[in-house]
Amino acid sequence: MSPTKSTNGYESKKLKGDESTKEMAKSYHSLLHHIGEDPNREGLLKTPERAAKAFSFFTKGYQEDLKGDFEFT
Repeated sequence: MSPTKSTNGYESKKLKGDESTKEMAKSYHSLLHHIGEDPNREGLLKTPERAAKAFSFFTKGYQEDLKGDFEFT
């Protein structure tokens, strides 16, 4: 899917499920590397994927449509 410009000026890509998790895990891997950690050491091997899944869980509400769940007066 092609990137789109958001109102804050950043380009965003709408990715689904596993594709999104893989992309976020790559970003977390890079973050670990840039703060001086070795993302390939035993204690951190699964951290990028765990962090990506946690972030997806914490922000899943942004993807939900609540119009049918509430009555507005």
